[in-house]
Amino acid sequence: MKKFERQLLQLLLILTCFSLVAALASLSPAYPERAPSTSVLFGTAGLLAALSGFVQLDVTDFFGGLMREYGEDEKYPYGPPSRITRQIIDDPDRPIRTLVRNTLFFRPRTGFLLVCFGTALQIVSLWT
Repeated sequence: MKKFERQLLQLLLILTCFSLVAALASLSPAYPERAPSTSVLFGTAGLLAALSGFVQLDVTDFFGGLMREYGEDEKYPYGPPSRITRQIIDDPDRPIRTLVRNTLFFRPRTGFLLVCFGTALQIVSLWT
């Protein structure tokens, strides 16, 4: 279960450690001038660590656990409480707006993907 995410997490943690060791080594006076700067290496290590954290949250199903609270059929046999239902349904006459709203505000995986995408963009921006 979640084999790809587990492998991704391991890879990210290895890359984080490698970047951190390289950043610490760059503090040495013997560090070559043409190599990446210390700030780039520390920034990359930090971004990789953040990305590792979010992947770890997905692997442990943290986000799914939060959303399961109102999805229990035994606890809420007719769906979530009315205050939650009103937020989810929005407007049935505007299906595109409802889809966008539900995707942005009620699917935690969307946020996870946005964080991953943003972190990847920050890494690219550091190295260009």
